[in-house]
Amino acid sequence: MAYRKKSKVNWCPKCATVLANEQVVGGNCWRHEDTPVEQRELEQWFLRITKYADELLRDLEKLDGCRKKFASCSRTGSDAAKARWWISTLEER
Repeated sequence: MAYRKKSKVNWCPKCATVLANEQVVGGNCWRHEDTPVEQRELEQWFLRITKYADELLRDLEKLDGCRKKFASCSRTGSDAAKARWWISTLEER
């Protein structure tokens, strides 16, 4: 389900960290408006969420505290919607 590969990221040399696309404003870091963001290729972890969506949804009932609105929403959407739902639940924990 998880694998590593190299991929381009937004890098702020002043923060010395990766930035989300939303944190890049006009090509610069949102914290340091005078610092241009660099594109760096770094090794990262990825999840094959859509490949395992059916299995994840099947086992959804086994999760404690799973929010019913997310569960019902995920069962009726496309694969992309399933992936977005799963990511949102991971981020809430």
